[in-house]
Amino acid sequence: MLKHPCRIVAIVAVFSLSVFITMARAEPILVTITSGSATFQPSTGNGGPISLVGTDGFSLTGGMVLGATGPGCCLTPGASTSFHASFSGDDLPSSVTFGGDLYTPVGGPLAPNNASVNFLSSPFTVPPLGDIATLITAPFTMTGSFRGRLGVGQPELELSLIGSGTGTLQLTPISSFGGVWGPFGPVNLQFSATPEVTPEPGTLTLLGVAVAAAYGARRRVVS
Repeated sequence: MLKHPCRIVAIVAVFSLSVFITMARAEPILVTITSGSATFQPSTGNGGPISLVGTDGFSLTGGMVLGATGPGCCLTPGASTSFHASFSGDDLPSSVTFGGDLYTPVGGPLAPNNASVNFLSSPFTVPPLGDIATLITAPFTMTGSFRGRLGVGQPELELSLIGSGTGTLQLTPISSFGGVWGPFGPVNLQFSATPEVTPEPGTLTLLGVAVAAAYGARRRVVS
């Protein structure tokens, strides 16, 4: 028989609680990007400046160096494609603020902090070939992450980033390759705040009934 069942139960309870707290702390904090911009070259993998502002006092400012980007050359008229890019680690040297605290450096050699961003536009159809460059506009979404510490021995901060907006891609005609487009222009991304939720049809119906009832009651009072 166990000599101290109550003590064993208490130890198990404390252990279970510590595991639960550890799991709860491991859950990343969700940050929504509300404004900002980013630029990258789709056909070469080269990045450009990036500036993000989000909820809970989040911001990220820096540059995107060399990542996985697209679409590459060349694009056939009528084909379906999208613009996309991923930058992380050393490809994203930057500084991050969150809740009034500054995390720096981010993404450099031996840096204690790391971030990642992934961009993906909605699919679009490549237009018929023209004589001059054309500009493609499409909505995009972004996912990303950040992990860092304010100093040695400090707790780790883990963030999950989401955002959306509108991007543009410049296409250049290449007649010498049999009539295709080259995505040689930069992709420029502009972030926007998350749009308000559109009421469901049922909600709109109830709202209309309520307004009509209020108007009818007002007419009876006036009469």
